[in-house]
Amino acid sequence: MKRILLVSALSFCLCGCGFTQDSRQIPYLRASVTTVADSICVMVKPEDDEKFDTLRISEIGSENNKLEKYDLADVPVSPDKCVPNLDYRFEVGKSYNVAVILVSPDKYKKGLQPSARIFRTSFTIIEKNGKWAVSSAN
Repeated sequence: MKRILLVSALSFCLCGCGFTQDSRQIPYLRASVTTVADSICVMVKPEDDEKFDTLRISEIGSENNKLEKYDLADVPVSPDKCVPNLDYRFEVGKSYNVAVILVSPDKYKKGLQPSARIFRTSFTIIEKNGKWAVSSAN
């Protein structure tokens, strides 16, 4: 009986069940969203050497209306500019989820974790006085 308890306890410890959250987990942060000239503007706050890695846009409730682009390190990202939406077609009256993943090549090379951060936002596009606006779900 003692042997079964010991094996169970060791298995529990090795799988990490019931223990504190792994500090290397990629953090989820809030992206800001607004409209500029009837276009959606999602903004993130890159740090140090972080590069734009992944963009995911999906219409809530529609499996077909989504965009996923990877390896975007050559696409510039700045804390004072909108993240490029890569010609995704947003529509008034629909709701969306957007995720932007930034990766630090320096942290990755040094083996530091987490070497990436995920910015997310959810919103619905509405029309106010003939112009686009967003109702944020964050």
